[in-house]
Amino acid sequence: MIKTAQDIQDDIFRKMSADKKLEVWVGLWRLAKELAGDKITYGTNRSKADLDMDYLKKWAKELGVEDIIEKLRL
Repeated sequence: MIKTAQDIQDDIFRKMSADKKLEVWVGLWRLAKELAGDKITYGTNRSKADLDMDYLKKWAKELGVEDIIEKLRL
């Protein structure tokens, strides 16, 4: 069976640690914000900074990687 690019990407991502996945996510998020920050909406009742950190801290806690968030100093 020939693997598609998506299959290869899925294999790579599946083998990554949670720490590495979070690092990749943060890097891609920062890139998207840099490239199209004016097109990213965060909701109606929160400031950008509050939503970013609240959401990230919530998921970091659920994943058990709160220490990584502190190291990234977002």
